[in-house]
Amino acid sequence: MFKKDRTTNILFLCSILVVVVISCDGRISPREALKESIETFNEEVDIEVIQYVPEGLFESTVDTVLSTGYRVKVKTSTDAFDDVLVTRIKDSINYQTHYRKFVLDIELEKNAKVFFSKKFTRDLINKQLLESGVILNDFDNYVLYAHQLSYEDSNEQQIVLNLVYKIPESEETYAFHLILQPNGQIQLKPISL
Repeated sequence: MFKKDRTTNILFLCSILVVVVISCDGRISPREALKESIETFNEEVDIEVIQYVPEGLFESTVDTVLSTGYRVKVKTSTDAFDDVLVTRIKDSINYQTHYRKFVLDIELEKNAKVFFSKKFTRDLINKQLLESGVILNDFDNYVLYAHQLSYEDSNEQQIVLNLVYKIPESEETYAFHLILQPNGQIQLKPISL
């Protein structure tokens, strides 16, 4: 009787061993299959979201007459061909944001006579910065953030505009006075913020 129990136990263990060996056919678990499927999807599917800031082309003109008799006309427009690209990848989606650069057209007149007219692109501003001894290594990544006519600093000898350039999606800013003189000379002086 003791032998029968032992034989039954051995048969039972052998049948379990056969079932375990037969059920291990090399398939992966559902969890591993899902993980592998997600990795394959992320590698194969390229989703890009492209955005422009500002979305469309923009143009604004400010015409001011100062107490000194100067008339200052500043036209601000987006540069349709130049922008700063910021790329972020989140949840397998490639977000590409193009921050358009701006162009300033500045015209100065006195006694109904235009004596200064110039288009200030980022390249011209960079050139003026270099001539003023200011070197910004990554000025290509800066975008005009704000500009304002400085009434306090403008007088008979100069017209002063405050310009602020900023790297998009960062705290990195650079501000300076754009000083325009009646004889056509241009100067840039840094402003500490």
